[in-house]
Amino acid sequence: MDEAEQLYTPQSNPHPTEMAQTQDSPIAGVVMGPPATPATPKTAAKKRKTLAAAASDDSYEADVATPAKKAKGTPKPRQRKAPTKAPNKSKALATSYDLCEEHDKMLIDMRDSGASWTDIRKAWEEKVGDATAYSTLPNRYSRLKSNFVVIRESDNPKLIEAKQEVEAEFEREKWGQIAERMVSKGAERYKGDALNRQYKKLMVFAQEMFKAKEGVEGEAGGEGEGEGMDEGA
Repeated sequence: MDEAEQLYTPQSNPHPTEMAQTQDSPIAGVVMGPPATPATPKTAAKKRKTLAAAASDDSYEADVATPAKKAKGTPKPRQRKAPTKAPNKSKALATSYDLCEEHDKMLIDMRDSGASWTDIRKAWEEKVGDATAYSTLPNRYSRLKSNFVVIRESDNPKLIEAKQEVEAEFEREKWGQIAERMVSKGAERYKGDALNRQYKKLMVFAQEMFKAKEGVEGEAGGEGEGEGMDEGA
């Protein structure tokens, strides 16, 4: 037995396979170290347990799955710009000429003296500083004049009576005018009272027909819903 065989006897070499590869390889005679130790089932199970524990940890998921968001800076408070024009002053209506402000007195004086609305509007803008629409000053003049009128307390009952009488007269005259209009359209001539009663009957009949139609539609809708429930059941 030569020297190489004495060095690699079964007793001195615990890995005979490594020995065979060494003898056949170009670098024969070089002693190779032991192979890497394979992972045992116990080691693999320990790794899986560690990963499972890490996956169940909320802080771990938050750190790994959700990237950190950059904190936004505090928004600056909005700054309002100062108005470039002073707000319009309230021009409440007075109850008498003496209580009017100067611009309203000017409006009344100019209009009562026969001034045109064009001249009044120009003078108003120069005095008040506000441009007005075409109908603003005429309407204001009418409201001021109406606001100056004071009705006596004793005339209030007469106001109510007069209104009721005029409305009753208009109601009678209205149906007479309707009768005349019907004749012009080719209808027979009827009295106003008869037309008034007939009109009321037609309105009542129309309301009953409308309610009956709503009832039929409601029943039909209920039957449709019931059939749908039966089919679903």
